[in-house]
Amino acid sequence: MKTNEEILTERVELFDQQIGPRVGDYIRLKSGKLTRITSSGMSTGGEDGGSYYLNELGNFSYSGGLHNINISKHDLVDTGETIDGPIWFFNNGIMRPRNKAEFNIQCRIYELRQLYNETTI
Repeated sequence: MKTNEEILTERVELFDQQIGPRVGDYIRLKSGKLTRITSSGMSTGGEDGGSYYLNELGNFSYSGGLHNINISKHDLVDTGETIDGPIWFFNNGIMRPRNKAEFNIQCRIYELRQLYNETTI
């Protein structure tokens, strides 16, 4: 059985291989507020709770509230900054109720290109 640290290392390595904005990364709005990418369609939300499950392929599944907007990946610019983002997976890889292992991992921060209207976010 793998330890949580081994599982975390493997999954984060796969997550970090992904190019461009990923589910779990953050977007800094002009106001300075951070929101989090919640789907591959670039929906946002998650700053007021929600849950990011990191699977064995290094991808996130998000559960929680969403904003009523989708952002194109082409409208995002990588700032080169990172921030800790909370994630979880099943403790020691064993799927059962109330068996969460919770960690923080480094997630990228993006900003919206100037042409984007963020008033709906």
